[in-house]
Amino acid sequence: MKIPETKIDLETIRQLERLSLVDFANVTGIDRLESAINLADRIRNVNTDGVEPLYSILEDESLYLREDVAVKPANRETLMSLAVRTEEDYYSAPQGNISLEPTPGYSRESDPSS
Repeated sequence: MKIPETKIDLETIRQLERLSLVDFANVTGIDRLESAINLADRIRNVNTDGVEPLYSILEDESLYLREDVAVKPANRETLMSLAVRTEEDYYSAPQGNISLEPTPGYSRESDPSS
């Protein structure tokens, strides 16, 4: 069964950029995103009827699980002291990206790489 290829409209690109704080930068970036979506569509549409779930890649080996017992860490203060900045006993990291300004429309026809 042929799965139709996904093409993303400008409004969806802008929303994805805003939500992910990633600027797709150009048509090549959009093509890469569409390619990833098309791969996910193909994987999602694989017929798995009658296929048992795989619990381990070690099919012929027994996996022994230990009891899940909560223990108080003995090195919390040491680990927290390694961080550059903490807030209320949590690591605090700088924001990776900032909100992007809306990007002008991407036109596949005006892309110099095509």
